[in-house]
Amino acid sequence: MRLLICSAGNEKYALDCSGIREVIPHVGLKPTLNSVPFVVGLLDYHKSLIPIIDLNWIISGTVSRPRHSTRIILADWEHGGRTILLGIISEGVTETLKCSESDIQTPLNEFESGQCPTSVIYTEEGSIQLFNINSLLQNINSADLLQLKGEALRHTRQFNPCSF
Repeated sequence: MRLLICSAGNEKYALDCSGIREVIPHVGLKPTLNSVPFVVGLLDYHKSLIPIIDLNWIISGTVSRPRHSTRIILADWEHGGRTILLGIISEGVTETLKCSESDIQTPLNEFESGQCPTSVIYTEEGSIQLFNINSLLQNINSADLLQLKGEALRHTRQFNPCSF
């Protein structure tokens, strides 16, 4: 299994690469009319607007800083029987890590209601928490994301230059 390493604050996180479509540099985003705080904008990606959520904001409540290592991770989100392309902006996206399923440890303690259980992998530099898109977004109001995706689709259709 290959993991994409990223960071939020001083902590490292990993995302299973199997759900990732592409990793791109931090680029300018279109503003959104929606007031969802964790959505930092819309990415114009192959003639489609993709909502971009901020991993740092979800984890620590502060926005990701525009650094050389800040990237946008385009990944699939499974919701309601559909696959929706979302972007996740994160700092420290500089490497991947290859590991086996046996290297991944699941904490034995119980989690409080509303918390997202996570697995951990230990490296020479310390622990790295694993997450997937579905578990990351389970505590976020999915209606906000779906509304934003709908807004992006309407915006794309409204300003389609081929419709003149």
